[in-house]
Amino acid sequence: MGMPKKTAILLYLTLILASGPFADTQKRILFINSYHKGYAWSDDVERGLIERVNGSRQDIDISFEYLDSKRFAFADLAPTIAESLKIKYRDYQPDVVVASDNTAFSFMKEWRASLFPGVPLVFCGYNNLTADALAGMSDVTGVNEENDLVSLVNLAVRVQPALTTLAFVVSSTDETMRAIYEAVLKTVYPRFKNGFNVVILNDESFKAIKDRLSLLPKTTAVFLAGQTSDMGEGRALSPEENVAMIANFSKFPCYTLWEFQLGSGTLGGIMIRGRDQGAAAADMALQILSGTPADSIPPLMSTPATVEFDWKVMGRFGIRTSDLPGGSVIVNKPDSPWSVWPIQATGILVLVFAETISILMLLKLVRSRRSALKELAEEQRLLERRVQERTAELTAANERLQIASETDPLTALSNRGAFSRKFEQEFSRLRRSGGLLSLIMLDID
Repeated sequence: MGMPKKTAILLYLTLILASGPFADTQKRILFINSYHKGYAWSDDVERGLIERVNGSRQDIDISFEYLDSKRFAFADLAPTIAESLKIKYRDYQPDVVVASDNTAFSFMKEWRASLFPGVPLVFCGYNNLTADALAGMSDVTGVNEENDLVSLVNLAVRVQPALTTLAFVVSSTDETMRAIYEAVLKTVYPRFKNGFNVVILNDESFKAIKDRLSLLPKTTAVFLAGQTSDMGEGRALSPEENVAMIANFSKFPCYTLWEFQLGSGTLGGIMIRGRDQGAAAADMALQILSGTPADSIPPLMSTPATVEFDWKVMGRFGIRTSDLPGGSVIVNKPDSPWSVWPIQATGILVLVFAETISILMLLKLVRSRRSALKELAEEQRLLERRVQERTAELTAANERLQIASETDPLTALSNRGAFSRKFEQEFSRLRRSGGLLSLIMLDID
């Protein structure tokens, strides 16, 4: 017995809608941010995630939620936020949840079963991950954010060999900062307390930090690993505000752990980049969307980091490039013409070189000409001296010849030649004057 015509048409349309352009094949990622839009660290994490997902060229929709735990008391708001997300995503469940930083991870650990049951979880930016943090959880993997405070102190000692005091600005207001504070107490303090004066400023106001730092010696380094207890208008100050406030006041170099704080007055440090964290988390999420179980992807424990310094702050504290470890990255360094205008700079260099060669050749010609003129003048002086000498010699010879022609060699008396010359002279004068000439001639033989 055949299928009724109306039923066959409905089944055909159902198959077309299920397999055609109206089928919902788009994958979904929910990104839960511990902080707020505009917070540089998590903005970088978000940017790294988006870039890597978009680069995969897959049809993936990314939703974003912000817990805003830096500015407001999140513990009191968590149940309300959870209820809001439950309503919001009731009919739009994600395929993967990415939780950025400790607060978002802890939020998911508590509320995941009721909000997103069975949805794999990827975390990133989790500070100093331990096995205890993942206890009792399944379908979870992620990226560790290891803040290497010991290496940061060793870096400061390398840059400032005369260090005697290590001052740590820390806080315990949220899970991320609390994890770093505990690392200072458990790892840094025991290691360096015997060789240095270790000062820990926990949850202090800016005024208290300012007063304490003013009492420390010049051989001090400050490590900004937390926030002050100061409040803005109904909210805590942002990390950027805290860093700029302390670093610009401090008469000591300030070191940090995060790249986004470079440029706010800190000298530098061993920098972790939010973009690297977001990109690594995106890679894991893409593997899960491709069918790889989250539990089969091991958490990434190694944390990429770079040693970076601020050129302007180096100048403020008289720190030279040679004081830094090899391979250090220096930011805010004045751009050289080679990096900004390579073609123009090369052309100018060639022109300057050609002009220099021309000037050197011209100077050589000038020196050669001066030398030739000097030699010519010397030759002229020699020639004039020779002419004068020959003229004097000739004059003297003529005088001697004249005397010899008019003098008797035996008696040295005037001879007939002298008489004839004298006679001609007197006779010529007589013609002009018309006078008389008397002549007496006596010839003695």
